[in-house]
Amino acid sequence: MKKGIIILTVLSIIVAIVLIVLFVQKGNIENKLQQNTTVSEIENPSEKEEINQLEVVSVRSEFLLVENCIKTFYQNYAAINSSGEQLERVYNLLDNDYIQEFNITKENLIGKYGNSKTIEVDVTKIYGMALESNQHIYFAYGYLRDTSSSQIADLAIAIRIDNSNQTFSVLPYEYLQKNNYLNVTEQSKIEINKTEKIENKTYNVYENKYQSEEDYVTKLFENYMNRALYHTELAYQSLNTQYSQKRFGNLQNYKNFVEKNRELYLSYSMTNAKKPEEFSNMQEYLMYLDTYQTVKLKSYQVSRQNNITQYVCIDNQDNYYIFQETAPMQYNVILDTYTIDLPEFIEKYNNMTEEQKVLFNIQKFFEAINGQDYQYAYNKLDVTFRNNNFGSLAEFEAYAKKNFFSENALAAGKAEKQGNLYLYDITISDASKKDTSTKKKNFVMQLKEGTDFIMSFGI
Repeated sequence: MKKGIIILTVLSIIVAIVLIVLFVQKGNIENKLQQNTTVSEIENPSEKEEINQLEVVSVRSEFLLVENCIKTFYQNYAAINSSGEQLERVYNLLDNDYIQEFNITKENLIGKYGNSKTIEVDVTKIYGMALESNQHIYFAYGYLRDTSSSQIADLAIAIRIDNSNQTFSVLPYEYLQKNNYLNVTEQSKIEINKTEKIENKTYNVYENKYQSEEDYVTKLFENYMNRALYHTELAYQSLNTQYSQKRFGNLQNYKNFVEKNRELYLSYSMTNAKKPEEFSNMQEYLMYLDTYQTVKLKSYQVSRQNNITQYVCIDNQDNYYIFQETAPMQYNVILDTYTIDLPEFIEKYNNMTEEQKVLFNIQKFFEAINGQDYQYAYNKLDVTFRNNNFGSLAEFEAYAKKNFFSENALAAGKAEKQGNLYLYDITISDASKKDTSTKKKNFVMQLKEGTDFIMSFGI
């Protein structure tokens, strides 16, 4: 008996030890599995089960495709009438979810969109996500402009795209409003029905259109010009922050700048344009102005660095527009080369001879005059010269308007150095060719530290 008890006790101890060892090993294995899973998720975030998470559309071709689908919808929307064909077009562009949720029929479409207008679309941001391997949903935001009245409205719209048969469908503003999708952001989670495919209904087929770099830069340029002329607040927000604070200081100063240049742009290229009295009413004249190209892109340069694409554009009046883009149509813009020192201009300036720097600075002075930035030009005058000849900024502005042209072109003559001063003969002409006369002036300049300088000229 005693021997049997001893054997059972030993066996019990052995079993207990085995169980403890197995338990410890299991815990170690679970910890390792947990650690491996965490590492895997960090290294491969795309493999997460979460698929209904939005991301900013950063590929230009994808952005333009969605934008073109939106424009197709509003082009048909603007043309809607009681005719069967036009109602059919708009109805076939609408997403089935929207049709069912809002009880849309071809008969009640005219009641919803009967007062349609010609709309210009300004898409500022698009978010997208995959629903299936060949199907995506995009949420686009921006602004709409009624071209007959220039009235601005918010744009919020969703586009479902089926890549398998190149079709799309539209979820309009009221769908987004009802489902709380008016203010989505990156990482927002969206619950939306998946469909097997989007049926080809003829009018809802998209094309993958190639857009050249030149076409895209022209689009950027025209986008900013439209904002400046018709949505000034948005144009001001589109300026580089450092630049807008130093150049304008506030929105009202920018509005004043736009108004001055609006007259300049119209007077520049509308010499042979129709007059208001040639139209039956003011609305027709405004529509005419809206379609009349007043400022055009003349040249541009492109550079890319640190995920920023920079486009340096020059219009037909030699005004600069420097776009810095982080994603399609996500840009800020600088309107001259002198208000703030950009790195590439500093590098270019530092590699110049002193004589070249003097001429470059005279050109900056007249760039400011051409842009009616009299404050900058006034501040660059030698203090003694300024006080002796111009008692105030207003006096200098009056002098500049009388003695220079609205658009000045420069031709450099001889340069001479006297001590730390440079003397430069400059011939000034009218860049618009309206005035064939020329003005010759002698400029005196002292170069300061960095890109700074002071100057005077013969009165």
